Amino acid sequence: MTPPPDLSILSSSEKDTLIGVLMARLDALEARVSALEAENATLRAENSALKAENATLREKLNLPPKTPDNSSKARVPARGVGALAGGWPLRSPRLNFLLCESAPN
Repeated sequence: MTPPPDLSILSSSEKDTLIGVLMARLDALEARVSALEAENATLRAENSALKAENATLREKLNLPPKTPDNSSKARVPARGVGALAGGWPLRSPRLNFLLCESAPN
């Protein structure tokens, strides 16, 4: 911060000019403070919402793992069970087609 000028050496018109400049700076600073206070309020509200969301997600982390008994999804056959055994095929029909075409005769 700059030290205040010696006002005793300023003329009346110089003091008036200084007061005008200082008033303009004060208005600009007050506007800036108002903008920052509004931004701060918005960020505080956003932070509060994120904290609540974080708490909800952390609670979900403490839930027991999904099992076939408590899952809402349909059961999928075990991996490795082929179509002949009544399970799902391991590859898509398109992939099977491509593999058969590229296989040596």
